[in-house]
Amino acid sequence: MKLSVSMWSFWPKISKNEANLKDFLHFCSEQKVKYVELLDVFIPDQDTLQEAKNLLQQYDLTVSSFSVGNNFVQEKEEDRKKEVENIKARLDMATELGATHMRVFSGNLCEGISFDTAKQWIIESFQTLVPYAEKKDIILVLENHGLLAGKSSQVKELIEAIDSPYFRANPDTGNFLLADEEPLKAVKNLQNYISFVHFKDFIEVPKDQGEYTALSGKKYNGTVLGEGQVPMEAIVSFLSESGYNGFLSIEYEGTKESLAGTAQSILFTRSLIEKFK
Repeated sequence: MKLSVSMWSFWPKISKNEANLKDFLHFCSEQKVKYVELLDVFIPDQDTLQEAKNLLQQYDLTVSSFSVGNNFVQEKEEDRKKEVENIKARLDMATELGATHMRVFSGNLCEGISFDTAKQWIIESFQTLVPYAEKKDIILVLENHGLLAGKSSQVKELIEAIDSPYFRANPDTGNFLLADEEPLKAVKNLQNYISFVHFKDFIEVPKDQGEYTALSGKKYNGTVLGEGQVPMEAIVSFLSESGYNGFLSIEYEGTKESLAGTAQSILFTRSLIEKFK
């Protein structure tokens, strides 16, 4: 398996203008990380794209995934088509970055729209998009996120409906807890479809302290990998036994300072990859 780090791990610092793209890539280089996950929210235009390409070359880094924040639950068909075209443009950017994967979402459930209607829009949109991803030779990987694709069964249902090797699963090990699903069981449920993994840990906290709320009302905070309630070692062991040799992309969302928490998470993940190689 290959260790990757998501730029989302630096979101707290980036949101306060305390870090930028160069800072993130420099940090990864210093940590001897070879693969990075970039997000469209941090590379919004051609100027930033060119900067990213130059910095990737400077620091000898490879892009594991270029991740986007799409939403196909749009009431107007023209808005859904616009969203598809937007992702096609992002696939063009991903090609320039040399990415092999693109993390995608399903969409956000809105008032007045049924689950079945939303699901059909999602399926139709991805069916339109997949041929373009295949043309670009980039695998779209669906993250378990939100009410429409938060559970492994929902992710699996969408993948099987779209039925393409260019539409696969991106299990987020922490997010399963927010759907009240045991992470190891969820990963096992997606075994045949996993093409990318977000490696993230959460810890349950008192209800007045939590940043994230599960469907059950439980509260969670992110934490350094290996210090929370996600059975990280068991998951890596299972992935290894299953023959998975893709990316484990660290998505640190803990309360500890971003650089320190991400660095600790890199050490932990590296030790697991070494143990189960």
